[in-house]
Amino acid sequence: MAYRPPQLQVDRSGRAFVSKMISGERYRIPMGVAGTPQCSAAYRKFLREYKQGTFDWTQEHHESGPSLPLDSDQVQSVGTLAEAVEMFLDEITLRDIHKSEKCRYRDSLVELVKLWKAKPVDHLRPKQIKAYRRHLVMHKGWGYSMVSQAETKVRAFLAWCVEEELCDPRTHWMVVQMKKIQKGELGLSKPKRTRPVGMVELDAVTPFLSDTIRDMALTQFLCGMRPGEVKRMRGRNSTCSDPDSEWYGEKHWSEHTDADGQVTFLYTFFEHKNMKKTETPLVKAIPNAAMELLWRHLDREDETTEGRGWLFRPSVTRAERVASGMWGGQGRTTKPTPSELKRVKAAKMKVRARICPEADHYKRDSYHQALKRGCDAAIKAGMLERPFTPVQLRHGIATHLAQHAGLESAQAFLGHADSKVTRRFYAEVTGPELARVAVEVNRHAKEWIGVTAPRH
Repeated sequence: MAYRPPQLQVDRSGRAFVSKMISGERYRIPMGVAGTPQCSAAYRKFLREYKQGTFDWTQEHHESGPSLPLDSDQVQSVGTLAEAVEMFLDEITLRDIHKSEKCRYRDSLVELVKLWKAKPVDHLRPKQIKAYRRHLVMHKGWGYSMVSQAETKVRAFLAWCVEEELCDPRTHWMVVQMKKIQKGELGLSKPKRTRPVGMVELDAVTPFLSDTIRDMALTQFLCGMRPGEVKRMRGRNSTCSDPDSEWYGEKHWSEHTDADGQVTFLYTFFEHKNMKKTETPLVKAIPNAAMELLWRHLDREDETTEGRGWLFRPSVTRAERVASGMWGGQGRTTKPTPSELKRVKAAKMKVRARICPEADHYKRDSYHQALKRGCDAAIKAGMLERPFTPVQLRHGIATHLAQHAGLESAQAFLGHADSKVTRRFYAEVTGPELARVAVEVNRHAKEWIGVTAPRH
């Protein structure tokens, strides 16, 4: 008999078994509770005996391992859900993962605590997970991607609870067997591909931006940076400040000179989004067009912070908006009195004294909001049809490079480890890219046709 052992199956109550039809009679052998070490050991023993041909299907078998009914009050978790989540988040803080990933764990599990903080961990069944989805959509306003990620974090939390013996293994097994949230469920649809934004739309918005925000947007587009990267650029004398890093003391700015003597400036991010995956710094090339925008910011930091401060500062943007008349006094018809001018000057000096140079940089949403205000003004003026976000600028340069320089060039310029990421999320196949390949094929067509032509 060929060695084709039966697969391990699980019934609705979470019990594992193997079955086989022999001479018209169905034999079912229990293996214990699914997901437990006893079940795995029993199935390995079965495979060993089945391969050797010594397994007896006719003898009576008794289920091994714990036999607690899943729907019974006898199954109790150790502690409450709130206590288990607190312990899990404490361990997450010690893991070597990005800070944004730790925030996603916290945001996802906090919503579980809001719903069932006094319940045991085993209270999380498929019905509760569906209620959790509805809560995230109806009350939090989360979209498809965020709900899917939150559900993944909950499954990881339950797996950890099984390892720490804080819940029954069947609880984790039942949640894992659930289908993830599907397209159209709860009125959600899968996110569409991010629309790329090119220089035409960016040029329509720049007249409505302050000089610093305009330089940030243009630099991000020309360098293919993420919004978080352009916000963290520093002066020309800045170095890696993390004493635990192997690149401690290395400079962010460097130069590359090619064979023709052309100098290209490079900027190195020693901390970036994919640092935990690649374990190498991210090096970005700064085109000369972008350097023309950055020189005034570099010179300012040379004078104020000896070239070690942030290039793009909210305080500088605020001063530019005040100088251009975009803030304060636009609707006033009377001349301010000397006492008013004195009070305003004193208030500005106090604000300037409170600004910490190290904290004077753009935060998570401030750059996004500044660009949104410019888009709204451009739409009101009839120069733009719909707004865009900083992320779309990165998609715009990726699409342009894929069309004119090839997918590998776009991958290298964006800093992706795999070209599949570039193709899937940033640069879909377009007509100009296919046309460029067709022109290359046509250039060699005569030579190929002459070689492959049939002989008479």
